[in-house]
Amino acid sequence: HPASRYKFLMTSKKHCCVFLRSSARGPRVFVQDASANGTFINAVLIGPGECLELRDGAELSLASPAWA
Repeated sequence: HPASRYKFLMTSKKHCCVFLRSSARGPRVFVQDASANGTFINAVLIGPGECLELRDGAELSLASPAWA
C-alpha cells in the first residue's frame, strides 16, 4: 500500500520561520530553526536558533532526512 511509505513524525509547535532579506542581488529566502526536533536544508541540520539561506531547488525538511 503506497501510504505505508510515509512515516508520521512530530514537529514542534513553532518549528521554523521562513523570511526574506533584501540584498544587492534581490530578495533572498532564509529559514531559521526554532524546533527541538531539527529543521534541515538539503539534509543539513540548520541548528536551534540558526538560519540558512534556502536557495532555488533546495529541499526543506521538518524531520530528519533519514526518516524520509
